[in-house]
Amino acid sequence: MPEAPCAVATRDARALVRTLAGAGPVALAVPCDREYRDLATIEVPFPDDYSLPEALAATRASLTILCNPNSPSGTRVPLDGVRGLAECIRGRLLVDERDLDSGVVGASTLGLENVTVIRSPSSTSTASADALRATRDRTIRALRAFRFDVWPSEAPYILARVGPEASSLRDALAERSVRVGYVDSPRLADCIRIDVGTDADMERFFGALTEVLTGRKPRA
Repeated sequence: MPEAPCAVATRDARALVRTLAGAGPVALAVPCDREYRDLATIEVPFPDDYSLPEALAATRASLTILCNPNSPSGTRVPLDGVRGLAECIRGRLLVDERDLDSGVVGASTLGLENVTVIRSPSSTSTASADALRATRDRTIRALRAFRFDVWPSEAPYILARVGPEASSLRDALAERSVRVGYVDSPRLADCIRIDVGTDADMERFFGALTEVLTGRKPRA
């Protein structure tokens, strides 16, 4: 089993995966829009609430990858769940925490020998991190007021199920110079992903969203 430090900062996650997995199989919890998709030989789907899939612990892979928080949903498996997964699997567990809020305790604190964590070095102040969380919480509440299904997020983005018109909504927002993420896959085709910006950014997003949903034309 390759040795690796518990917590690493890397720009080449693919190379780290190859090092940790060796020639063995790689298991990945999906959906996942990170760079691991073409490296995984075993894909285990999340349930709709993005809780930890039980089948992930039974793959017997050399390396199991968990993006935590998940991308694109922003949901996060609690540390007890990560610990339980690490204790059940046969090989190593790679926990990708690059999108985790600054200042939040991550999996490196578990101190487990078979767990490697990727975490971005934080350059965000406590005040900035608190402001992002507050803006994200307000955005989630506002999206739910539109009757959208929104997953709880601990990342700088939010996944919202807006219905079968998701791709058209994406295009209409783009006409108003507002960009949202969209994945044309059976699992996510009715969803958009919203990046959390400043309060002014989110005000502009909701202004454009309201225009689209009320049928108003884009402003010149």
